[in-house]
Amino acid sequence: MGGKRKASDTVPKAKAGEKKAAKAKAKPKPLVVKPCTELELSKDSLNAHVLAHLASCDATTLKEECFAGILEEPPNGTCGLLPYDAGVATAKLSKGEPYCCAAPLWWLNLNWELQPGVPKYKCRLDCLQKHFFSKAAFIKKEVLVYVEMPELPHLNKGQLLAFDSPEIRDAFRQALAAAVNHARDMEITDRQEALKPWKDAMLSVPFRFKAIEAEQHVTNTLFSPDSIIQEREDVGVLHENMRTSALMRSFEVMDLKRQLESGENAEKQTKQSLRDKYSDIKMAKGSEPVTVTFVEQAQMIHNSAAMSSPRVRNILLRFDEQGLENPMDSLHKIREVIVQSDKTKTDNLEWNFEMLFDFWQTCSEGGGKRDNISLGLLEGKMTGWNGKSLPQLFLYKRSLLHFLWKTMEKMTWHSEVKELLRSVTVSVVACRRHLGTLDKPAAFEQRAGWPESADALLLAIESLVYSYQHDEKILASLKNRKSVEECLKHADLKHFMEAVDKTPPDGNVDDANDGIGEEEDDGECAEEEGGDALPAVLDCNRSAAEMFMHNSSADTDDKVLEMRNKINMGVKGAERRVKGLVKLVAETSESSDLQALIANTSALKVQGSKKHYNVTVVDAKLLCESGVQAKYRPPPTRQTQLTKLLEAAYGAKGSDWTIGDAIVALDGGKADFEEKILKALPQAKKLHLTKYYVTYTSESLEGRIQRQHQETSLNQMECVYVFTVEPLSVIARPRATMPTQTTRGNVIGPLTAVKWSDAKECWNIRWVDKKKMLGAENLAVPDDKGEEKACKNSDVIPALFWESPETLAQEICHSLGAVAVLDLSAGSGHWALSCLRLRLPYVGVTLTATHSSMLEKKLTSKVLSLMSVSGNSLFDAAHASALQEATKGQEENTKNQKKRPAPKPKVRPEPAVGQNAGEGGQDEADGAAGGGSGGGEEGEGNTSREDLLKKIRMTMA
Repeated sequence: MGGKRKASDTVPKAKAGEKKAAKAKAKPKPLVVKPCTELELSKDSLNAHVLAHLASCDATTLKEECFAGILEEPPNGTCGLLPYDAGVATAKLSKGEPYCCAAPLWWLNLNWELQPGVPKYKCRLDCLQKHFFSKAAFIKKEVLVYVEMPELPHLNKGQLLAFDSPEIRDAFRQALAAAVNHARDMEITDRQEALKPWKDAMLSVPFRFKAIEAEQHVTNTLFSPDSIIQEREDVGVLHENMRTSALMRSFEVMDLKRQLESGENAEKQTKQSLRDKYSDIKMAKGSEPVTVTFVEQAQMIHNSAAMSSPRVRNILLRFDEQGLENPMDSLHKIREVIVQSDKTKTDNLEWNFEMLFDFWQTCSEGGGKRDNISLGLLEGKMTGWNGKSLPQLFLYKRSLLHFLWKTMEKMTWHSEVKELLRSVTVSVVACRRHLGTLDKPAAFEQRAGWPESADALLLAIESLVYSYQHDEKILASLKNRKSVEECLKHADLKHFMEAVDKTPPDGNVDDANDGIGEEEDDGECAEEEGGDALPAVLDCNRSAAEMFMHNSSADTDDKVLEMRNKINMGVKGAERRVKGLVKLVAETSESSDLQALIANTSALKVQGSKKHYNVTVVDAKLLCESGVQAKYRPPPTRQTQLTKLLEAAYGAKGSDWTIGDAIVALDGGKADFEEKILKALPQAKKLHLTKYYVTYTSESLEGRIQRQHQETSLNQMECVYVFTVEPLSVIARPRATMPTQTTRGNVIGPLTAVKWSDAKECWNIRWVDKKKMLGAENLAVPDDKGEEKACKNSDVIPALFWESPETLAQEICHSLGAVAVLDLSAGSGHWALSCLRLRLPYVGVTLTATHSSMLEKKLTSKVLSLMSVSGNSLFDAAHASALQEATKGQEENTKNQKKRPAPKPKVRPEPAVGQNAGEGGQDEADGAAGGGSGGGEEGEGNTSREDLLKKIRMTMA
C-alpha cells in the first residue's frame, strides 16, 4: 500500500522485478485522503445516492455537541478489547505481528472502499440496522487495516483504509444519526445521557492492524478465508433477503476482473479463471453462483451501452432493491432486454428499462408478483404474441408517441403549450411525476387552461403510450405489421384522435372553453329550440365545483379566472378518471350485438380467482319502469330481456363460466324472481348458489307504501343471489361500511333506503329527460286504475325509483373481493361509483345512448364531490383546497354586494303645462311595455305584469 495513493485509487500491485533493496530504501509518504464532509459525489456514480445519504448521516452526527472534536477523543475499551496504545502498537507492528485493539470509528477514511464497483443498497443497511443497532450496540466485526511501516495508526487519524466489508459500519453510521435526531428535542443533560452509549460504541470499535512494507500489494485479501466476498456471504446467511443477487454478483465479478488486470505485468483474466476464484467461497442460501455462463453474460451486459447509461443502471438497481420480489433477478432476462433493444442504442435501452419498471409496478400493484415479467414475455415466446416481445411492444409505443408529437406540431396552439406537453410526456418517469396515472392523476394545473384539443391529445398519450389497458389492440397492430397511423384507426382507439380533431385548435389559450357551464347552457338552448341535444344537467345534480364553474362563467376578474383554472383542473381529472375506468354501452335488440360490444372491454379481460371474483351483476328492477305508476310498485321482470343480457355476458366471457366468475342478481323482494333468473342464466344447473339477505329500516321504506293499506305488512328484505362455479369463498374481514359485522355473515344490513326527495343521494331528472333515458321499449304503459295525474315534462322526479343504495354495491364488492365488474343494469351508476372508489375496471349496460351520456356526466359530478371529501379513496387535497378557496372568495363577494346601498329611485318629472292626462298615461304605458325609463323600468312594488296590461288597456280606451 503506497503513500501516494488517494481515496479514488485502487489497490496497486507490486512490480514483479522489484528488488528488496529498492523496497528498503523507498520512503513511504503519508496518506492524503479527503474527509467525509469534503467528498464530492457525482450524481451519475454507481452508489451516489447511498454515499450522499451516509455523508448526510455523518454530518448530522458531527453537528451534535457531544460528538464535536471526536477525532481528538481517546479510544476506550468498553467493547471488550484494550484501547489503542501507541507503545504496544509500535512494538507489535515493528515485529510484523498483528495488533488487535479498540479505536474510534472516525480514524477510518469512511469514503474509501476496497470494491468501489459493487453497488450498495440502502435496504440492506436498513435491515442490518434493524437487526444489530435497534438500540446502542458495539460493532462486533473487526475492522481490518493495513499499516505501512514505519507509519503508525494514530498518526493517520481519518486516513486509515479498511479492507473488509463496509456494510456493518454503514449501518452503524445510519443508526447513530437516527439516535441523534431522536434525542434532538431532549434537554441537554438528557440528550447527553441518551447518546453516551452510542458515543462509547463509536469510540470502541474493534480493529486489527497488520503491518506491510511500502508498495506491498494486498489484493490477495479478496479471497482469503476472511475476505470481503466471504463476509458478504456470511451476512446473507443471517438474513435470507440479503443474499447476493445476480446483478450485484455481476458488478462484483467485473470489479474483481478490473482489479486483477490492473498493473503492468497483470495477467488477463478468462471466464474460467474468474470462476475458479469463487471455488472456495461458501455461498449463502439464495446467492447467485458464479459459473462460466454467468461470467460470459456479465461481460456482455457490462460491455454494452446499458451500463454506461446512468438511467439504465439506476433502473436495474431499483429492480435489485426489491430483494426477493425482483422480477428481473436474472442476467438472462437483463441480457434479453438488451438484445431486443439493440445493445448499441442507448435511447432504446433507457426507454425499455424505464417502461419495464413502470409496467411491473403498475400491473402488479406496486410489485406484488415476481413472475409478472416472465422470460417468455421478454423473448417473444408467449402464446398469441406471434414472436413479438414486450420490449418490441414498448418500442412500438414510442413510435406512437413520436407520431402524436408530430400531430401536435401541426396544431396552432401556443408554443408554450407544445413545449410543456412534450416535456411532461418525454418519458414514463416524467409522465408519472407530472401526471400520475389515469386512475391516480397528479395535480397538473397547467392543463386546465389548455385548448380542448391539447388536453385530448395529452389524454391520448396517457392512455395509449403510458397506460397498459389498450396493449392488446396495439399488439394486434404490431403483429400485423401495421403502421402507427393505421393503429390509431383501430375501432377501439380511433376515438382518441377524433377527440383531438373534433375541437378546432385555438392559438389563444385564454379563449379556450375551460368550463362546463357553457356547454350545458348551449345544450339547454338547443333543446328549447327543438334541437336533438342531450338533456341539460340540473343544478341539484351538479357538484360544488361545477356550480362554481357555472356561476362564474361570465366573470372576468383575474382572481376568479385563476380559480376557474384550478377548479377546471379537478374537473378534467374527474373526467379522465371516469373515462379511464368506466365503459358504458347501450343495450341492443340482439344478444349477439351486445356481446360484441362488451367482449373486448378491460373489465372482461381481468381474470378472477377464488376470493377475488370478476363480478357480473344484474338488477331486474332497473331494466324498465311503469310510467306514472312507478313509485307505487316495482317494475315487472321481463324474462326475454333478462335472458338476452345474461346470454350476452356468457358469450362475451367465452361461453364458459370460470372459477373466478361470480354472477350476482338482486330480486327486489319479488317472489318469482328466483325461477326467472334460473331460467335465464346459462349453465345455471352447474353453478353453486349462495344467498345473501339485505334488510332495510322500516322508517326509510314507509314512503313507498302510499297505495297500500296501513294494515298491510312491510317487506324489509331483499335477496341477493350469487352464482359461482365452486362454492363461494370470501375473505373473512369487517364489512366496508359496517365494521361491527363481518363478511362471513349472510345478512347485510340494516340499510337505509334512499329518499326520493333527497337530491344528494337520489338521481333526480326531468320527466321529459327520463322518457329519453328509458326509451319507448323500457317505459311500460301505466294502468288505468291509477288516480295520479300524468307527469308534466318539467316535473323533476327520481331517475329510477326502486334502485338499491350504493352501500349495497360497496358491500357486495367488498365481500367478493371484486377485481372487475360487468353491470348489466347500470341504473344510476352505484356499481360504477363503487368501482371508481376501488379503482376497478367497470363496464355497464345502459338502457339507451342518452342514458349512457347522462350517466357519465352524473358519475363525473359524483367523483368531483368525493374529491373534496377527506377520508375517502377519491380525495384530492389540491382540488379540495382550490374549491375551498373559491367558495370562500365567492361568499365574500356575495357579502360585499349585500352591504352596498340600494340605488335611489329615479324622480319622474312633472308633466309639462298643457299636457293632458291621456298623454301622460300613454308615456307610462309605453315605458311599461317597452322597458324604457320611468315606472315601467323600476317597477311599482308588487305590481304584476297583468296589472300593468290592464292599465294600458284602460288608457287606450
